[in-house]
Amino acid sequence: LLAAAIEPENPNHFFLGSWGWGLMEMNGGTVVNNWNVNNSSLRSKPDYHWVGIGDMKYDTLGNLWVVNSNVTTCLNVYKPDGTWQSFDFAGLIPTNETVGSLMITHTGKKWMILPRNQGMLVFDDNGTLSNTNDDLKRRLGFTAGTGMIPGTEVYCMAEDDD
Repeated sequence: LLAAAIEPENPNHFFLGSWGWGLMEMNGGTVVNNWNVNNSSLRSKPDYHWVGIGDMKYDTLGNLWVVNSNVTTCLNVYKPDGTWQSFDFAGLIPTNETVGSLMITHTGKKWMILPRNQGMLVFDDNGTLSNTNDDLKRRLGFTAGTGMIPGTEVYCMAEDDD
């Protein structure tokens, strides 16, 4: 298990993300679901039955955002109504790209670390989950024209309140 997220309104309801077996949902100490390719928008690494969860966080609306590594649909959301939705980053990341830590800013933007000197992804749904036409996505790197992140690796991130 690599990641955990506790539902803000119910501390007995939480999710555990595994590096290979998908997402386990727990409630009151009991497993209530194992989310994977068969029952969610999560996808497996090509050529494997391997579903890697890099991180997950709740937003202020009660949506659980889940990073699904090694697929181009690396960002998924589990909505309070019980439905799943994925967001495709094809063209920004290749299949088999590891996607790690997730941060959700106070404005709702999602930032994801791409380990091993690959930079970061930034996503903005513009407050309209069901309308993907207005989504904004960008990959940031270490060179001029790609974001010019200082250094050669991103290990962690934090939002500056200023």
